[in-house]
Formats: sequence, C-alpha cells, structure tokens
Amino acid sequence: MESQTILIVSSNDAQSKFMVDCLADAGYETWVADQGENAILNSQKETPNLIILDWGFLNSNGMQFIRKIRAKEKIAHLPILVMGAEMMEEDVLASLDAGADICLTERLHPKVFVARVRSLLRRRNHRN
Repeated sequence: MESQTILIVSSNDAQSKFMVDCLADAGYETWVADQGENAILNSQKETPNLIILDWGFLNSNGMQFIRKIRAKEKIAHLPILVMGAEMMEEDVLASLDAGADICLTERLHPKVFVARVRSLLRRRNHRN
C-alpha cells in the first residue's frame, strides 16, 4: 500500500499532537496547517488523501472553508472529516451540508479515530 498523507487543519496544539501521533503510529504521513487559506494553498501543491478540520479552529468560518475546498477542482473530491467535541447538532448539520463527509463529536480512543480515518480513505479509494 502506498503511503497516504493527511492534512490536519487545527490551531489547537494538543489536538493536533493527538491526531498526528495516532496517525503516525498507523503509518500515515501528516502535515498540520494552522491557517485555513494556507491549508487550501498547500493542498493544491501537494494533494493529501484526506483533510481533517478541527471545529475549534473553524467555528463561524467553517462552512466557508469547507465550501472553498469543495470549489477547488484539484481537491474537491477529497474526504473531509470535521472533529470537535464541542460541536452542537446544528454545527454537525451545517458542516455536512457544506460538504464534510463525517463529523466526530465525541472524544475518541486513538484506535477508533484511526479506524474512522481508514474507513473514509477506503471509501475514497474504491471510488477512484
């Protein structure tokens, strides 16, 4: 299996470290962007296989950011996972309506987190 790269967009160092550590242990390459526009630009240079967005980073601009990703031809097809224990039901609905593939609102065990990522990537790979 070829190495798969995951872009993490987060300004929360602890959350980023959790995700990077879990994904690295599972054999994924990651890079972290703490500014949304930079993440979009970087994704166009080096295309990841999956984008993970931290809801705490996104807050009110989250829907706009997801729509910008979906509007960029080169990265529009990428799976988007939104994570945030503080997300309310309306936040989840708005994220999914904007183009997110899945929203994780609970604190996850590292193995469950990686399994969810693997599931999204597997679905993407079957479509291509």
